[in-house]
Amino acid sequence: FDRIGSHVPLLVELQSAGRFLMDDFYRAGGLLAVLREVRELLDPTADRLMLLIFVPLLSMGYVSVPLVVILWAREVLMFLLRTIAARANQSIPARPSGKWRTALIYVFAALLLLGVALGLPPAPSWFSFPTSAHASQLLWFAYDQAIVLLAWVIVLGSVYTLYDYGRASQRLIKLIWRNPRQSFDKLSLTA
Repeated sequence: FDRIGSHVPLLVELQSAGRFLMDDFYRAGGLLAVLREVRELLDPTADRLMLLIFVPLLSMGYVSVPLVVILWAREVLMFLLRTIAARANQSIPARPSGKWRTALIYVFAALLLLGVALGLPPAPSWFSFPTSAHASQLLWFAYDQAIVLLAWVIVLGSVYTLYDYGRASQRLIKLIWRNPRQSFDKLSLTA
């Protein structure tokens, strides 16, 4: 236990009595200060964890298989790109396009969960128009079309953000492509 624990980074040392008290932690900035320090580590992981919500929604019929496949394929490719960069002692910083995509996914998931909570039918009608002008049908139509439109925006955004991250990492990709057998430890973007 001690051998493994010696390699785990210590985020906060708090004690019930003694040198490091909760009051000291609070005055030093508290949990927000700790989260600021580990933000770069948590950011890509949070995106992948958020996508887990689509698995039960897929099984209930609220999202389509192609949408989930595209979202997860983008995440797998980004994971590979970040892994390659990390092995070359490089990092791929977050891009504004990726932040926008993530925000849209959160809105999309919230709308889908709202539909589940309200008991709305799962399968979107893909731009079919209501047969009457009853208020509840028009409201469902607006919700349905917002879901469909947002799904398309997210799919296109996922493709664009993958391109955007690839373009930003172009020099690293070219360097690795030219030297596939070279040790990652010797790669440098400044070379």
